[in-house]
Amino acid sequence: MSGKRNAARKAAEEVCRRGYEVIGVGAGTTVEAFLEELVKREADVLVFTTIPGTIDACRRIGLNVTTIPPEELPVAIDGADAVDPDGNLLKGGGACHSLEKAIDYTADEFWVVVDESKLVENLWELPVPVEVLRGCYELTVRTLEEFGEVRPRTCDEKYGPVVSDSGNPIVDLHVDDWDPAELERELNSVPGVVECGVFPGDKVDRIIVGRS
Repeated sequence: MSGKRNAARKAAEEVCRRGYEVIGVGAGTTVEAFLEELVKREADVLVFTTIPGTIDACRRIGLNVTTIPPEELPVAIDGADAVDPDGNLLKGGGACHSLEKAIDYTADEFWVVVDESKLVENLWELPVPVEVLRGCYELTVRTLEEFGEVRPRTCDEKYGPVVSDSGNPIVDLHVDDWDPAELERELNSVPGVVECGVFPGDKVDRIIVGRS
């Protein structure tokens, strides 16, 4: 069994053991594996998410899903692109980090589900995804360049920049050594930045790692 599937299985078992009636989820292949594991266990749970791809995945496999924020959200389960030894995260490879952060930070507990390939020693070996308001793109990028090299994200499957589900472009910011919490604050204070992909470790309650 793959590390991703093992991590998803562990998370699903814990959700079922605790008897959660509602959970929040982010996006990505590990999250989809987690949702499939819930279905295998016939979990009676309502999934809250605002991410179109995850909504479609829930409907496809028969999970109850809502985009209306519940009054109480005991836990949010999400993946990550990188996790360092202090539990700091980078997210945003799928251009969903702004919506994911709104869900993850709102929940009483935030669990991260990853396979061992996502464990890194230095978070800044990877670029920081940043969602930028399309109406002030050039001005915002000019300020972001004070932090490091900014590269507009593109992909082979489409013309033009990669955009979020909200229609805003994503850029990848290459930085040197930073305190994650400080970098999150500094980037999010830049006018025109919607959200950055830095998730400091003090926001994370549990990391579930799956190994092959």
